[in-house]
Amino acid sequence: MWTDYLIENKSIKAIFGDKEPSLERIHILEINHLSPTNIDIVFELNVMPDPLPKRWAANRAKICVIGLSFYNKDNTPIFNYANLNIEQNNQMTMEIKMESNDKKRVVIRNLKGVSFIELKADFLNIIRLGYN
Repeated sequence: MWTDYLIENKSIKAIFGDKEPSLERIHILEINHLSPTNIDIVFELNVMPDPLPKRWAANRAKICVIGLSFYNKDNTPIFNYANLNIEQNNQMTMEIKMESNDKKRVVIRNLKGVSFIELKADFLNIIRLGYN
C-alpha cells in the first residue's frame, strides 16, 4: 500500500480509514521542483472518502486534493526522467513502489502508458489533504 511509505500516514487514514485511495486516473494540478533533491506534486484523486468527513459533506466536497512531497536525504538528484511535454491536465496514473535500497520509486504515466515523471526518493510526505 502506497500510504505505508509516507513518513506520517495518520491524516490520510483519518480521512479514508482502511480504504486506501487509488492513484489511478489522478489529475495533476501543480508540480513544484523545489531543488534537485525535492519535488512537490499536488493532484486530484478520482475517488472520495466514504463516508465523507462531516466538514467535507457540509461544504459539499466533490474532489479530494492531495499534495505529496518527495525528497532525498543526500544530494542525490530526485529525477530519473521527466517528460514535461505531456499536458499536465491529462489524467495520469501514479505508482509508488519500494526498491531494494529503501528508495521509493515513483512513476507517473498518462493513460496511454507514456512516462511523464520517474523519480526515486528517500522520503514521501503529505503536504496537503483537502477538497474542492
